[in-house]
Amino acid sequence: MDLFCLTGANVAASVWSTIGFVAVDLSGGVDYSGVLGWALTGGYQYLTTFYRTGNYPVESNPSPESTIVYPDGEKLDLTSIPVSPDPKCNARRIYRTTAGGSTFYWLVDIEDNSTTTYEDKISDDTLLGGDEVSYDRLPPPVGKYMEVWDNKLWIAGVEAYPNFLYYTNTGTSEEMAVLNFIQVKARESDVINQIVAFGERLITLKENSGFRLSKVGISSYELEKLPQDIGTDAPWSVQVCDKLLLWKSKFGIEVFNGNSCYRGSDLHVVTDLIPVTMDSINDQALEKIVGGHNFVDGEYWLSIPTGSNTEPDTTINLNYMKRIITLYTFPQKLTFLMSTTTKADGLMFLTGTDEGNVYIQGSGYDDDGTTISSSFRKGWFNVSGEREMWNILRRMFIKYAIPDTMTLTVKIYSDFNKTAIVTLSLAGSTPSTTPVIRNEILYRQDLRIPGNYVSFEFINNEATAGEVRVSGWDLFFRKQLWQHTVEGD
Repeated sequence: MDLFCLTGANVAASVWSTIGFVAVDLSGGVDYSGVLGWALTGGYQYLTTFYRTGNYPVESNPSPESTIVYPDGEKLDLTSIPVSPDPKCNARRIYRTTAGGSTFYWLVDIEDNSTTTYEDKISDDTLLGGDEVSYDRLPPPVGKYMEVWDNKLWIAGVEAYPNFLYYTNTGTSEEMAVLNFIQVKARESDVINQIVAFGERLITLKENSGFRLSKVGISSYELEKLPQDIGTDAPWSVQVCDKLLLWKSKFGIEVFNGNSCYRGSDLHVVTDLIPVTMDSINDQALEKIVGGHNFVDGEYWLSIPTGSNTEPDTTINLNYMKRIITLYTFPQKLTFLMSTTTKADGLMFLTGTDEGNVYIQGSGYDDDGTTISSSFRKGWFNVSGEREMWNILRRMFIKYAIPDTMTLTVKIYSDFNKTAIVTLSLAGSTPSTTPVIRNEILYRQDLRIPGNYVSFEFINNEATAGEVRVSGWDLFFRKQLWQHTVEGD
């Protein structure tokens, strides 16, 4: 399995690194010749493994067993000890049987990857009690999806076995036993699309179903199918967000609590609030969709390609703390989203682009020099009453605050029309003594908008330093008066 290791921002200094070692190839053979000595009598066999020392040691499976060697003297000279072609290998391990035995015990470490000879004069008494050779040190398979759970590396998306879950030996990511796998309905055509550790379980998602893997006892596992037939069609959208797991499915953005996905009484999924945007996703570029967790603000970001775009051009921001959905567009195409912590700057949210650049998403009001357009839109209100009779919006009072010299734009929509029927420009006010505390403006607008449904959108494209808010409105209709509060951010 290969990993790409980025060295800072220096791509030229970055390297591909392969984890695990393949078994020793002894096609050339190892030569063993007995010479006069004092320790060995009887018949012996040897094995060799490749080895990497250091903080994260790893060892390969052993070579084939040597032929039985009967020393003429009482020691053995080993020659042609294999050298690993892997640059990470910095040692070899030699294992030996006792005289006439069949169990291989650790004999010695050759602490380089170049020496090809060794003189063996270690007695059987010294050899006994040492570590036995292990045949459970295979390198992990190559897979698209990886996750660390239960102190093991889990791998899925292996091309030849797309419905197998592989896992490494405990405490290592580079060695695994030959039987370290779990089948997830291996014969069905719906294949594993992502795996993620969530709580104390490993969640496995296919396109049309999900599974939950739990640990039972010390070393056993139990696989359980989730009750809803909901999976993910966008593998890189899956993100753990605090105590929730979010991802994109063929239905929309799923909010999973460990047992089931959210299905409200009014909404099928939360993204029913933005059906046009969800319908615009390019189904031929689902692998390019990426999700991210902005931990500081309690937000799930989903970067999607729309229309004919094959790279993400729109970002859906779902604030799961405030239950708000916002749409973002950026000058760059976001292909990577990640929360991380640095010693200098603390917790930050990073975004990567298709051009290979990495940006820090802060609380500024421009994006790489381009002013951010901020908008908030309420859902459609049925203003016709129980009898579905036509109504008229006659007058509107709106309470808002925004710095002077700046403008709040209000768009009013009627009866599900895409284009606003009225656009208002509301001027700002001079701040009070404390800039954070601003005078609220009560603005009256006479209207005559007929229809059964209305919706309101609030827009500001200026660097207001966050000092813009809409605190509520009063709506006067031909048949009734409505009072509303706004929970925009």
